[in-house]
Amino acid sequence: MSSVEDVSEWLVHQINHANSTEVTRIARVLWGIWFFRNKKVWENKSVNHNVAIDWSSNSLLEWRNAKKKRSAMQVVSIPRTEHVIQKWLPPPTGSVKLNVDASISVGANDFSTDMLIRDHEGNFLLGRVACISGAGSVLEAEITALYEGLCWIKSLPYQNVLIESDSLLTVQAVQRADSNYLEIGHLIDECKQILRSRLDYSVSFVKRQANKAAHVMARIPCLSNCQNILTSPPLIVLETLMYDSMV
Repeated sequence: MSSVEDVSEWLVHQINHANSTEVTRIARVLWGIWFFRNKKVWENKSVNHNVAIDWSSNSLLEWRNAKKKRSAMQVVSIPRTEHVIQKWLPPPTGSVKLNVDASISVGANDFSTDMLIRDHEGNFLLGRVACISGAGSVLEAEITALYEGLCWIKSLPYQNVLIESDSLLTVQAVQRADSNYLEIGHLIDECKQILRSRLDYSVSFVKRQANKAAHVMARIPCLSNCQNILTSPPLIVLETLMYDSMV
């Protein structure tokens, strides 16, 4: 690269003329640069180039292995709508239900995580809206919402908690024994660890209609890297709560 005068022209030439192995190596390096640049900008974490190269190489191997596993796995059909909850249902007596959701806007530098707790009669117990800085994918936001929800409910004196999310990929990620999701893998592992330590917690997937209250709460304004704890239901979610409590 020391003899390259214009990197953009060189990159275009390589993509057009290099073999697939060389193009893969270039993509691997660019991915590492992008990833660790974000680490520096958003988390102020720096690594030397050897660590970055090793991480990029390992990520490529993990991606290939995950792709092989996916192709080898038997196709699992998504349950039909009659087996997936369409409307919010109250938990059994003596239990509480935690609904979590995430909201992310295209081009935004932050995303929100939204959650609320209700009892077996559908009564609003607590709500939480948090805004987290840093651009992320939809899956990362949903995983973060579940992780934040688990940490939050764990700090509260509730037992027998049913957690619901309308992100099928998120629920599948924490339920599978071997998940490989690169940079969000640590969040998935943290969720699994909490669930293993609390056998009275369970996570399930529901349709958006059954998770509407948490979804609506995303409209509540919240400053970046701040949270709002709601001890009473906000006006914006009252209609949804009333509908959910109807038999």
